[in-house]
Amino acid sequence: MNVRPTRCEICAPVQFHCYAVNYGGPLRKSDQMRNGTSPRVFAQALIGFCYRLHTEVDWNRGSNGEPA
Repeated sequence: MNVRPTRCEICAPVQFHCYAVNYGGPLRKSDQMRNGTSPRVFAQALIGFCYRLHTEVDWNRGSNGEPA
């Protein structure tokens, strides 16, 4: 079976949520690790969204074009 998306409908208004976190992972600069400080990372995400995805489905076919 082969599924191909053909269209996507937005069913509700899109809402964005902005937030910040303190990153304490291994990719901090060495002086930040020594001092125990963390950089702030700002991000934006979609929340409460609703969508409808339309697709085309091709079922497996035999040699003469009929479903296998």
